Amino acid sequence: MVKKESLKILFGLSLIIAVDVIIHIILHFIPFIWQIFHADLVNISVQVFMLISGLVIFYFLINKDVLQLGYYRKDRLPVAKYVIFFSLASLVGLIFSYTFVYLFDNDTFVSVASGRLLNFGGFIKKALMTGVLPGIAEETLYRGTLISLFLFGVWNKNEQVTKKKMLIIILVSASIFSLAHVNILFDSFRITYDIYQLVTAFIMGSIEAYVFIKTRNLWGSILIHNIWNIMVLIVVQLIILFS
Repeated sequence: MVKKESLKILFGLSLIIAVDVIIHIILHFIPFIWQIFHADLVNISVQVFMLISGLVIFYFLINKDVLQLGYYRKDRLPVAKYVIFFSLASLVGLIFSYTFVYLFDNDTFVSVASGRLLNFGGFIKKALMTGVLPGIAEETLYRGTLISLFLFGVWNKNEQVTKKKMLIIILVSASIFSLAHVNILFDSFRITYDIYQLVTAFIMGSIEAYVFIKTRNLWGSILIHNIWNIMVLIVVQLIILFS
């Protein structure tokens, strides 16, 4: 029984990783989609694909009631204190990070400061694009489905998650989420990445995984994810405006 569960976990993790690889393959080998469709539509399609993938993997490998993924578990706990605490902590961390970049990495700061300043309409559009669907889609796949592979049975038996097991699951979830932010180039098979983005994805992924494990409520992770994205957008726009 243990071996069967382990194989299911490994298979599920492989499928989750495959989702990101498939996205990279499609965007690389079918470049004309960028010419046919608006970039925003392509990005939305990618997020929808991730959302559907997470739901399908959960449905077939874990439980046919997708609400049990974390959207509406009966044993869910309130998330307000986690959302408030980690959002404030993330804001402090964000300000510290850009201060560090300003002091010690001038090239990166100049690159950020030379970005495009959005008008009001553009800002609202960007906020909606980065502050709604990404959190729902990515948290469904990398937190809801991934963590449920490990804990769905444990939660249904109302068993406690040991600190060691929690740490392992958080590291797995955050690592896969971080790796999903690398860019795969297939022509000469190169992998490029932004070290700041990878570190940020790992830290935020760890926080979101922790909140989901503690509350069994995916909406806390979704809110923290989207609040972070919006805070990044605001801070970057302020840097551009005052530079």
